[in-house]
Amino acid sequence: MKKILAKKNKRTGIKNHKSNKNKFRRSYKAYQIMTVSKKPGPSGIIKYDENGKVIGFVKWAGNKKQSEYTTKVAKDAMNENKSIKQSKKELIKNILMKAGYDPTIRYTRKEKKHFTRIVKNNMFTKPKGVTLTTEQIKEKIKADKLAKKSMQAKFDESVRNNPLTPKKGKQMAPSAAELSVKEKPNKRNFQYAIQRKCSDNDMKVYDFATGNFEASTRDEAKNKAAKLAKKYKKDTSFTGVTVKDIEGDNSITYYSRNKLLAA
Repeated sequence: MKKILAKKNKRTGIKNHKSNKNKFRRSYKAYQIMTVSKKPGPSGIIKYDENGKVIGFVKWAGNKKQSEYTTKVAKDAMNENKSIKQSKKELIKNILMKAGYDPTIRYTRKEKKHFTRIVKNNMFTKPKGVTLTTEQIKEKIKADKLAKKSMQAKFDESVRNNPLTPKKGKQMAPSAAELSVKEKPNKRNFQYAIQRKCSDNDMKVYDFATGNFEASTRDEAKNKAAKLAKKYKKDTSFTGVTVKDIEGDNSITYYSRNKLLAA
């Protein structure tokens, strides 16, 4: 349904209506005649005869009609679309007639909805529901379980053959599951950064001091970070320490002030 743009004491008609478009065309043509044609020299829109008498207007569109330059494929497609639309209309009419619809009667909104539901249900065929027996359901569950197991086995095999290599740059800290597994001792370098609050903004922090130390495991690195934190026990602006595993998986772990002082 097209929107009617009506105001108080003023009817503007229907938006984008064909008659309105024609009005716009006519008004533009009148504007051309009243302004452009008054300029010196012959007008490009008005046709004149030999004596200078006005015959008519120059066509804005081409001289050929659309039916003259449309291809056979386009004509066939247009005719097919027309036939489809017409058949759809006839089908809806037949469904409504069977449902007891009378075009002369003025129906309520609820009754109209009832008829639209009937049309939708009859136009689009619904797939039939499949009812399975208990034996079929059990077989299906078994097949799903076997498929899941085979998929898991394929995934495990692909992970074993193509292990994930650590990427360069900043990475996420190790998860709780990874930390719970006992790490093999491997002496390597760790980089630490002691952080403080900004004086003008408590929400912001900055690296106050940085350095390196050697440790065999992450737990040992944490203990060394705790020893460093105890030096800044009385400093209220001290927030925590970040420890980066440089020669390992390149992960960064943050330890807060309270966690380090309690260790």
